[in-house]
Amino acid sequence: MTLTIKQVANKMDLTISTIRYYEKEGLLPPVKRDGAGNRMFGEEDIEWLNLICCLRNTGMPVRKIKKFVAWSLEGDGTLTERIQMLEEHRDSVDEQLETLTHYKHSIEWKINFHKELKKKYENGGKE
Repeated sequence: MTLTIKQVANKMDLTISTIRYYEKEGLLPPVKRDGAGNRMFGEEDIEWLNLICCLRNTGMPVRKIKKFVAWSLEGDGTLTERIQMLEEHRDSVDEQLETLTHYKHSIEWKINFHKELKKKYENGGKE
């Protein structure tokens, strides 16, 4: 199964220019083209885009993703480096999750505080 760049953009909720940018910057390995030069995305290309989106959406800088892709294209000799990079990124995501969880608890507390104020207000200031 192959998809055009427009089909991939729609499927992944990306813009065509974003996909082209990823390819131009070396984040996406070169995509096969048909006789007219149109990109034809296969399942492996979709998997790469999913990984790129995952890493970008969790805060990995473009330069690191580019390095990860380059290492991947070099082959199994870079497995250690790739594992280390992904583990470091996972740890960073864990820290982000802890911070967000802390903020979420603060927001929940404030919601409950305001709900109690609203109850008092609706009861004429009586509990």
